[in-house]
Amino acid sequence: MTFEDYEREFYELYAEFAETLASILEKAIDASDGPRPQSIQHRAKSPKSLKDRLAESGKLDSDTIENDRRDLAGVRLIFYTNTDVNRFLNARVIFENFEIERGATRVHHPTNENEKRRYRAIHYTTRLKDDRAKLPEYAKFRGMRCEIQVQTILNHAWSETSHDIAYKHRPRAGFGTKAMETINNRFNRIMDKYLLPAGYEFQRVQHDYERLQQGKELFDQDILAAIQAASDNNERFELLTSLKDHVLPNYDDVPAVYHDLIDPLLSVVSKARTTAPQSIQTTFGELEGKTAADVTKAVVDIFDLLRYVDIERTFHALCQLFRDEPDEQIRKAILDAVMRLAEYDIEVWEQAGAAVQSILVDAAETLDGEAQDVVRPIIIAVYEAALKSDINGTTWKANAVTLSSASLPALPDVKTIRDKAITGLFNLFKRSTSETQRREVISALREATRPSSRVQCSNDLLALTMADARRIVEFFKDGVAALSYELRESMEYNYLFDYHRAREIAENKQDRFGCRDVAKALIVAIRQFRDRINADQTYVRYKMLVGFETVLPEHWDDEDRDYQKVKAFRTGQSERFVRDISPDNEAEWFLFIERCASTKSGDGATFPIFRKFLTNLARAKPETVKRRLVHASDDLLSFLPAILSGFFQGSAGIWQECVNGYLAEGTNLASIALHWRELKPPRPDMIKAVLDRAIASADDIAVIQCVLFAIEAGPGDSVPANDQFFTPAISYLTARKDARWTQGAWFADHALSFFEALTRDEAKLLLDNLVEVPRIEYQVERMLSQIARRYMPLVFDYFGQRLGRRTERRAKNRYEALPYRFHGLEQELSKDPKLAVTTVRRWYGEDRILFRFNGGRLLSAAFSHFQPELSDEICSLVTTGTETDADFVLAVMENYHGEPATHEVFKRIIAKYPEDQARMSIVKSSFDSTGIVTGEFGFAEAMRGKKVLIEPWLTDPRPEVQAFAREHIRSLDTRIADELRRAEQEKMLRELQYDDGDES
Repeated sequence: MTFEDYEREFYELYAEFAETLASILEKAIDASDGPRPQSIQHRAKSPKSLKDRLAESGKLDSDTIENDRRDLAGVRLIFYTNTDVNRFLNARVIFENFEIERGATRVHHPTNENEKRRYRAIHYTTRLKDDRAKLPEYAKFRGMRCEIQVQTILNHAWSETSHDIAYKHRPRAGFGTKAMETINNRFNRIMDKYLLPAGYEFQRVQHDYERLQQGKELFDQDILAAIQAASDNNERFELLTSLKDHVLPNYDDVPAVYHDLIDPLLSVVSKARTTAPQSIQTTFGELEGKTAADVTKAVVDIFDLLRYVDIERTFHALCQLFRDEPDEQIRKAILDAVMRLAEYDIEVWEQAGAAVQSILVDAAETLDGEAQDVVRPIIIAVYEAALKSDINGTTWKANAVTLSSASLPALPDVKTIRDKAITGLFNLFKRSTSETQRREVISALREATRPSSRVQCSNDLLALTMADARRIVEFFKDGVAALSYELRESMEYNYLFDYHRAREIAENKQDRFGCRDVAKALIVAIRQFRDRINADQTYVRYKMLVGFETVLPEHWDDEDRDYQKVKAFRTGQSERFVRDISPDNEAEWFLFIERCASTKSGDGATFPIFRKFLTNLARAKPETVKRRLVHASDDLLSFLPAILSGFFQGSAGIWQECVNGYLAEGTNLASIALHWRELKPPRPDMIKAVLDRAIASADDIAVIQCVLFAIEAGPGDSVPANDQFFTPAISYLTARKDARWTQGAWFADHALSFFEALTRDEAKLLLDNLVEVPRIEYQVERMLSQIARRYMPLVFDYFGQRLGRRTERRAKNRYEALPYRFHGLEQELSKDPKLAVTTVRRWYGEDRILFRFNGGRLLSAAFSHFQPELSDEICSLVTTGTETDADFVLAVMENYHGEPATHEVFKRIIAKYPEDQARMSIVKSSFDSTGIVTGEFGFAEAMRGKKVLIEPWLTDPRPEVQAFAREHIRSLDTRIADELRRAEQEKMLRELQYDDGDES
């Protein structure tokens, strides 16, 4: 069609076509649940305007103007707000009623790609769908294009005005150029300064109004009654969420109804706890239903939101929820809500001072001892918060968070609150029934002794914290008998720092802080506590042998705590203790030794001095230790490896007798094996006997220790041959599906010779066991690296085994078949790309659907930089392979991020399958993959980077690649504009929410 044809014959037809599409859209919108537009406009492009556009582009003489200009027919949908535009687009009315021309959708937004032009709209190039075009009344429009534009009323007003002034009436050459430039700049300024913010203001107002309407509807329906009448937890959770998000924020007088809320909210939690979860039915299948924990958390969130309305009632409600809550995570959420209520907050302080803390401390005080014990963590949290010396606050802005902190003033009401909190904690300590409970109270009391940690505190506050510290020290001084050795040691260590701080203040001649006398009194109290606990010589022995916070006498005069000096002193003392033990006092000493051994720790290595003491004692006085070992507790027997080492060095006969005795009984086998790991006695026959007894007794821990010994010791005189020792041990553990030995294989870097010396069969046995590890940690990867150096195919097969087991193992526990990335193993796996591709290609036929996430991810982890050697293998597979080979390659490429090294693979697939839209879609998504991006406009910038990467494809000798690149660049331009539009909207709405001074 030429311009003359259009002007003479087709203008009216295009006008009728535009009117027809507008009518179809109007009816479709009326039938949908989406927003209604302010207006729907339609037109055919006027011949005059068309002539100007064709002349500008040099196509006035074209005989295919219907292809050169795709907006000959146009429909414009004008909505009130951006939200309406988004909802309309999400309703997909255009897509359901028309055929959208591929690659012709345009998002108009100010971007670098369009020279920051202010015009904003979304354009779709559409045709009638075939089923409609076949109808007689629509047949004449078959193949015709219409551009459908979607925009807001403000953007419409701007574009129409600017188009009429700046576009239609252009100045002649030599006249009005500068004036017109000024007018264009003013138009841009109108958009940026007035219309754009106004559009987002309208959008925000619309959101707020819709929330208000939702809340009103729920309010009118009596949402509290609905919550209580709800029959399942899904409905309860949904109603509670609506109450929090839509009703309460719009309620005019929340304090007036708060008391009416509390009982129904507590009641709904009680009902939820007796209601079984019900799955949620959706069009995509069943979803897991809401649990009682979800309902309780929703109620806690409401109390948290309204925490200051009635502080005491909120406190008691949270206590009631906590008391009956079985879920530990929800109990923590309740405790967190109490802590937020109890903390000193700057904004609250400015309005009410310490009123919140005063109410809470009094509320806690009114509970009797039994009631306090039931909600003990909450009571401690309230008291601890009341004793803090900082007032904190958080101020949110659109692009920043300001954390503020101030020192608490030492006002009379603050002193009263602290006094009550300390008294309450003293009472809790007296009622404590475990070491854990006592430590919790002591930790909370430490808050009373700390001046402000972030800002300079006043002299009055400093004096107050030292006075409170003195009171606390005196309380514990008078109750030393109730303190365990562990607590005494920890408290002495802490009080040492308090002592030196107080001494610095007391020795200041100018009394710069105005509290020298208070500091002196604190020093006296700490010395009295110190002297009282150290008067117990058994305690002094204990902290020499066991403690890791040991305070020596000279530390009170010198703050320097040189670790090596302390260790040397304690070692010397332990050697003296060995000499002091005699037949006359051995009973008393072994009671003390049992007490030391009962100190709880996750790892015996925490007590190196004590272990060394036991070794020295067994070496120097083996008969004494042997005699007492008969009656040893399990706590002391946990140190048996240290004792056996002493026997071995001091009396081979007693050592032999002990080991043989335990072997005969089948007891303490793990300790014997651990002793072998530590000392490596040259008796392979005996450690072989230990392993045999452990296997016969099904003592997995002992077998694990034997495996670790074999690996650590390596080939040598003290280790039985692998086929006699390591092989049966690892085979036993594999049969038990037990690979816990890897958790102790921190030595892997120092035992590489063992893995290097494995035969192929031994390596296979080891890998069969490693299939059982839930995830491949660093130490396992180091072992795999060593095995891969000699037996690479075995390691690839090993990962194949893990992938085959993942479904079975996931049903039992969390099983990660492949790590997200390797930390060294990739250096070995990447040495043979052909083996890697051949092996992983074989797995593709076994599980195509999830292959991208297993075999494909293994290749990307092994070849993280897509090395040229891998590229050659992959490209060869594309060129000479089948369609299935191409699908395999695409599944692999989905794990990369479109790096330049991958481009040749993409190009070969494009050249071979240019018309295969499914494969082209995977190529696009793989090429566009960005990985992690940062910042509001991170995705837009990442897509701009992709555009730079693909532009060289335009000169590729393969026409299919060029065509792909042209289309994809157009797509990237549209997506960049769409992403900028989304990010701008999010940013503007956030700024309005946080930075609107008038509404705040």
